[in-house]
Amino acid sequence: MYYLKGKINHKHFYLLKAQDDYETACQYITPHTDYKLRIDLKISMGKLYHFYRIYNQEETLLDEASQLAIQNQDSSLITKLYILKSNLLKEQKRYKEALAFLHKTQPYTKAVSTKQRAKLYNESSIIHLFLLQTDSAYYYMNLAAQTDSLNPRYRLQREGLKAYIQKKESAIDYFWKVIEAMPLEKRILAYRYAANEMKQQGKLDESRKFLEEHVRLRDSTYFGRKEELLERIQNLREYKTQQEHIVQVEKDLADKVLLLHRVVAFFVIVILSVFLFYYRIKQNKNKLKIQLLRTEQERNQSDLKRKEAEIQYLKEKEEKEAIALARLNQRLEYFKQLNEITIPILMQNRNKSGALHLQENDWTIIRNNTNACFDHFTDRLKGLYPQLTEEEINFCCLVKMELPLSVLAEIYHIAKGSISRKKMRLKEKIGIENRSFDEFITSL
Repeated sequence: MYYLKGKINHKHFYLLKAQDDYETACQYITPHTDYKLRIDLKISMGKLYHFYRIYNQEETLLDEASQLAIQNQDSSLITKLYILKSNLLKEQKRYKEALAFLHKTQPYTKAVSTKQRAKLYNESSIIHLFLLQTDSAYYYMNLAAQTDSLNPRYRLQREGLKAYIQKKESAIDYFWKVIEAMPLEKRILAYRYAANEMKQQGKLDESRKFLEEHVRLRDSTYFGRKEELLERIQNLREYKTQQEHIVQVEKDLADKVLLLHRVVAFFVIVILSVFLFYYRIKQNKNKLKIQLLRTEQERNQSDLKRKEAEIQYLKEKEEKEAIALARLNQRLEYFKQLNEITIPILMQNRNKSGALHLQENDWTIIRNNTNACFDHFTDRLKGLYPQLTEEEINFCCLVKMELPLSVLAEIYHIAKGSISRKKMRLKEKIGIENRSFDEFITSL
C-alpha cells in the first residue's frame, strides 16, 4: 500500500512524499515478500534518484534489482533491468558500458516478448550510433523493424538511418518524422542530437531549425513544469506545516498522558508501599506465631522422645534381664543335664572301698558331654592353648562343669588344697591375669 501511494505521489511530482512512502514500504519487506514487488519498488526509487541526479544510488538499486531477477530466473525482468541500466549509462555517456549490459541480455532474449526484444535491438542501434558505428547501428535497427513489424516507428528509423548512412538529402526529412513520433522528453534530446549532427556536417540552417525546436520544447516544458512544481512546493510546505503541527499536538498530548501516567504511577506506588508495609507487619506476626508454635511443638516432641527413650531403655533393660535370666536358667539346665549325665557315670566307677577310678572311656564321655553342652569346648581350648596336655584338658572339663572341690579331690585322690594348687599351676601355664582360673574357664 505504501508503494502504491508512493507511485501516485511520484506521478504527481510530490517527490518528498513519494520518497517517504517508498522508504516506509522498504521497512515492511520480509524474505517472503514477492520478488516482483521488491524489484518494482527498487525501480521506482531509482527513478526518483534519477530525477535528483543521484546516479550512483540509482545504479546501486538497479544492480540489487537485477540480482533478485537473476535469483528467480525471470528473463523478462532481467532484460528490462539491463535496458534501464544501459539507459542510465548512456545518459552519462558511458556508451561502451551501456552496450556491454545490452549484450548481457542475449541469453534471455528467447524467453522475452517480441516487443521487448525489438526494444532491445533499438536501444543497441542507438548506442552504436552514438559510438559512430553506423553499420552496426543499421544492423540492429533492421532487426528491431523485422522483430516488431507492426511498429511503424522502427521502420521509419531504419529508413532514416539508411538515408543518413548513404548521405542522402532525404535523411533530414526522416529525422523530422522519427523525432516527431517520439515521446516529448525523448524528442527534446533528439532535437539537440540532430542539431549537433547537422552542425558537424556543416548544415547550419538545418542545425538551427533543430536547435530552435529543442529550445522551444524545452522552454515550454520547463515553464509548464515550473508552475506545476511551484504549486507542488506550496502544497508540500502546507503539508509539512500541518505535519509539524500534528507532531507538536501529538507531542503535547503525549506529554500530558505521560504526566498523568506518572501521577497515577506515583499514587499506585504509594498505595502499594502502604499495602506492602501492612502485609510485612502481618507476615512478621504470623511468622512469630508460627515460630512460637514450632518451638512449643519441638519442646513437646522432645519430651515425647525423651519419654519414649526412657520407655525403650526400660524395655531393653527388661529384655536384657530376661535374656540374662534365660541364660542363667539355660546354664543351670546345662549343668543340671551335664551333672545328671556325668555324676552317675562317675559314681559307677567307685570300688568296694568307695574310691573313684575313671577309665579312658569315662574321660571320653566327659569330654563329649562338655563339648555338646559348651560348643566344642575342648577343641576351642586346645586351639587357643596348644601347650595343654590331654590330662589338663580333662581337668578343665571338670572345672567347666563347676564340680565342687570335694568331687575333684575324690576323682584325683588328692586333698582339696592340692586341687587349688593344680588350678594355680594351670593359671600360670596359660598366662591368666586379673581373674581366677574358674572365672577364666567359665568365660570360654
